[in-house]
Amino acid sequence: MKINPKKILLGTANFKTKYGFKSTFINKKKSIEILNYALKKNISGIDISTNYMITNDLKKINQKKFPFISLKFTERKLKKINSKNDLMLFLKPFLSLSKKQKIDCILFHRAKDLFTKRGVTIYKILRHLKKNKKISKIGVSIYDLKEIKKILKKYKIDVLQIPFNVLDQRLLNSNFLGLLKRRKIEIHARSIFLQGLTLNENLAPTKLKKSKDLKKWFFYLKDNKFDPLSENLNFINRHKFIKKIIVGVRSKDHLNKILKKNIIVKKNYDKFNSLNLKLIDPRKW
Repeated sequence: MKINPKKILLGTANFKTKYGFKSTFINKKKSIEILNYALKKNISGIDISTNYMITNDLKKINQKKFPFISLKFTERKLKKINSKNDLMLFLKPFLSLSKKQKIDCILFHRAKDLFTKRGVTIYKILRHLKKNKKISKIGVSIYDLKEIKKILKKYKIDVLQIPFNVLDQRLLNSNFLGLLKRRKIEIHARSIFLQGLTLNENLAPTKLKKSKDLKKWFFYLKDNKFDPLSENLNFINRHKFIKKIIVGVRSKDHLNKILKKNIIVKKNYDKFNSLNLKLIDPRKW
């Protein structure tokens, strides 16, 4: 079995900009090449942020349109939106890229943005746009699971974008899965390779090279001669509660390798769960 391309959202954080630790810069030409290839391979859609806008590149791809567009709003962009008209004007170029002429999901980039006066106003505008079928879902991208309870206490949301990988299994070890299921909230997994760290130990920051949890993972891979990419995908794909997987790639070939990998073995990865926030939270690197 191979990973279902309709479950993948192509991450664009490293398109024409540097993102993350030891990031790879992808120029305009390669960005367009990757986007075209993603469409050809029936990738579900794209994950975009107002921090790394690629609207002009999207206009240059093939005439096909993406089935799913997920757009995250940063605090800086939120400050520029004062009305429904402001938001619609900003969304206009993205609407033209969608098969359905609407944005599938708009997310707040950080949970704390929801709890500002402006955040409350933007949320109300989004609810109005959702009611009028200009957007399908409202969501939040979070870093800490503790934010979930606070968010759900005040807001009705449709999507949570959550870091989830073989070392960061906080979601599995929390009490939130049942609650999210009852609320019918979609879970979109991001950082599935922990910015590439679970694929290549050479990407580890100096202060993490001696991490016991990291060494345990790579000893397992080397001792059993397992392919890191296959094992990472196997971990993610076995969890059926994940609705979408956000995948960042360095090239068209990189995306092709992900789509071609066979992931058929049922395994238990519980022993690789790390509680070390200095390891599993890239903000602390």
